Amino acid sequence: MVINDYIACTATVNHRYADISYMAGIRDTVKMLVSLGLIKDIGMEVNDL
Repeated sequence: MVINDYIACTATVNHRYADISYMAGIRDTVKMLVSLGLIKDIGMEVNDL
């Protein structure tokens, strides 16, 4: 039982890490596109992201 709980907890942590990494990648991509001028008039500066 303890091993099953540990495995479930580890899987949950891995999924959270994957979600956070995905969101950080999107943020970095948007920053790059804004800095290259490919995205304009979004109402935010690069430093706001």
